[in-house]
Amino acid sequence: MPFVWRQIKPMAHLKISLLGSPKIKLDNKLITGLPSKAQALLFYLVVTNKQQTREHLAEILFSTETMSLEKKLSNLRGPGALLALNGVLNDYVETRKFSVAFKADSDYWLDLAEFQDCVRSPNPTLEQLHRAVNLYQADFLAGLRLRDADGFDEWAKQWRRALKNEMATALRLIALHFKTENNHR
Repeated sequence: MPFVWRQIKPMAHLKISLLGSPKIKLDNKLITGLPSKAQALLFYLVVTNKQQTREHLAEILFSTETMSLEKKLSNLRGPGALLALNGVLNDYVETRKFSVAFKADSDYWLDLAEFQDCVRSPNPTLEQLHRAVNLYQADFLAGLRLRDADGFDEWAKQWRRALKNEMATALRLIALHFKTENNHR
């Protein structure tokens, strides 16, 4: 059999912004038209950064108590969530029979990760603090509304609170820096 040379296409660069109105860009092109549950699934996977069972994902994204687990799992697999996500970002999502995960070793950037790197540094520099403030466009997942996703909404609310506290800390440290600098003059 003759050797066939195939050029390997490099993976596209994914950019996810969650601080403020969520945005997904692939090679600097804004991804639009992705259903809100598919977006929420991606955001949950990238933030939690671990493999999630399909049952867990179905429960948080389809919280209707009257819906059976089988129906929730079917909705998760369907065109409004996992199928849509895999159709657009298959290189970034690892889908297994019983679980789903974001491929953390893929080529991506997450504003939340950079924000946390800046504010959680043991002794953040003024430059890091300014970078964090600039990254924090608005509240975590601002404007993302999901129907019947109480589990996801609660998770997002907890993140919102924690990130607001981190932002407040960054602002206090910036103010303290300038106060200290003025006292030394």
